[in-house]
Amino acid sequence: MIDVENPCVIMSQDKSREFLHSGNNKDKFKATLLQQVNDLLESISAEITSARVIVEELGSAIRPIEKELNEMQVKIKTMEHIEQISVEVQQLKKKLAWSWVYDVDKKLEDQNVRIEKLKDRIPLCQARIDKQLVCMPTLSSHSEVFICQHNVKFSVL
Repeated sequence: MIDVENPCVIMSQDKSREFLHSGNNKDKFKATLLQQVNDLLESISAEITSARVIVEELGSAIRPIEKELNEMQVKIKTMEHIEQISVEVQQLKKKLAWSWVYDVDKKLEDQNVRIEKLKDRIPLCQARIDKQLVCMPTLSSHSEVFICQHNVKFSVL
């Protein structure tokens, strides 16, 4: 027999002749422990085939989950984009509000300048009014004389 630990085996000439001339090839095959190796290889091959089937089943079970995950990632990116747009809208609303504040402030400032200019004109206008009031009694008497002289009649509608 061949020792597995030592591939080189010394046999007597009689044993070698007997081993080689034995008609049973299976015995020769068994003597080298190749049968065990062959059985082990067949067992491993069956296990690999079984593992491939399991991997394929798991792969087909994972595909819908992967698809759902991808869809969720797209939705997350979309929501992040929407949130970013919402933040930008809020910022633009604030800018618009401040723009209105600055615009109203500018208009108020312009009106205050105009009011100050008009206040400066008040004494001049008051003087003209006072002058006209002084002339009024004189005009009133002149108008009565004119009406009497020209016989003018006023009618109230």
